[in-house]
Amino acid sequence: MTVKFDSCDGALWHVTKENDCDNIDSSIYSYQDKYIEPDELGYKYHVLTYKENDYNSAEILCAYIGDVQYFINNHAKAGYNGMMVKDKSVPKKTIKNMFKAILVNWRFPDNTIKQLVKQV
Repeated sequence: MTVKFDSCDGALWHVTKENDCDNIDSSIYSYQDKYIEPDELGYKYHVLTYKENDYNSAEILCAYIGDVQYFINNHAKAGYNGMMVKDKSVPKKTIKNMFKAILVNWRFPDNTIKQLVKQV
């Protein structure tokens, strides 16, 4: 089954280089058993962005994102990897654990991870 970006409850993307070209590997997640009603501004997402081997580049934010595909493509073109999770799709503790797992896997310093995850 193909998941469309407009029904996105979560996304994970990573920029890879091949033959001097940037490729975007992405996974889009949609929960079939859960419907989230949008606010008057749309859907709010918790977003983690970071650049590989740049420990100062990591950022966590919460934002209303209207076009998920555009958001991912735009950040990937700037060299950012990331993850986004629709607000209220899973508990905030789960979002914190997912963001922490990514940062640990990319070997971000512990103090940086703690500071970032507090922002969820």
